[in-house]
Amino acid sequence: MARNIDVHHLIPLNLFPEIVADPVYARKNCSPGPVANHFPQLYHPETRIIWAHKTLASITLLAAKICSAFFKWRLRVVDCLRPIEAQLRMADYGYPTQLVSLPGTGGHPRGMAIDIIPEQQSLAGWVQVDMGVIFDHFCAAPHLALIANGENHGSREHTRFDGPQKRSLDVYLNRSKLEFAVQRAANALDQSIWALPEEWWDFRLYPEIFERYNAISEADLLPCQRVMDPDLEAAKAILDQRLPDMMRHEVETVQRQVEQVWNGSFKQDIDRPYVPLTQLADA
Repeated sequence: MARNIDVHHLIPLNLFPEIVADPVYARKNCSPGPVANHFPQLYHPETRIIWAHKTLASITLLAAKICSAFFKWRLRVVDCLRPIEAQLRMADYGYPTQLVSLPGTGGHPRGMAIDIIPEQQSLAGWVQVDMGVIFDHFCAAPHLALIANGENHGSREHTRFDGPQKRSLDVYLNRSKLEFAVQRAANALDQSIWALPEEWWDFRLYPEIFERYNAISEADLLPCQRVMDPDLEAAKAILDQRLPDMMRHEVETVQRQVEQVWNGSFKQDIDRPYVPLTQLADA
């Protein structure tokens, strides 16, 4: 029988300086940039915090450290916990049912699925790494998501993109780097992570893990954790690092766990350059 998630096990990712927390579904418009916001103002427009289950928070934090050290990237997290009410409201936007999850299904309403955009520095500041298509790209035929070179350019199986052939290779390598970082982080923490095949940006715990838990509704959450109707003063207290004692303990546990793994498993590898598969093949 599925059990309820302890809400104190939901971690505010905003508290980790290695991560940029940017709840895109709180935006009012489909603004330009590295996202395709198909659900403007799905969340309250003043929602600022992204919450993740502590297991996924640990993986994401370690992946961010890996991306920074090995690739000079930073990770922008644009969504994670998405309560049942948000999933219900998604149906009001009129998209085909195969493009949105049924309410209560998947990792998002448990804080166990996360959407990540890698960024790199340029003369214009931090910009999205070329991943072929932007976050939340909707394909014309989502049932082709697992077919290589099909119509879903967001699929991990898609390998051809507009522009010179080198761009397709660059996109493939960039996607491989992101997946490497997240998978390597999960392995180092003795966890498993599923890179959703249809979306390069989506990583989640496996169904056999998240299905052990009931999906979360707004009513289940602390007032500071709600994204549809948040207590803004309580949320501000979280951003000011005034956390409930039980939540603070979980945040500190995540930080300590990641630092121990980082200083152990990764310290000797930090100065080693990332070698793309193409170079290994030519060696």
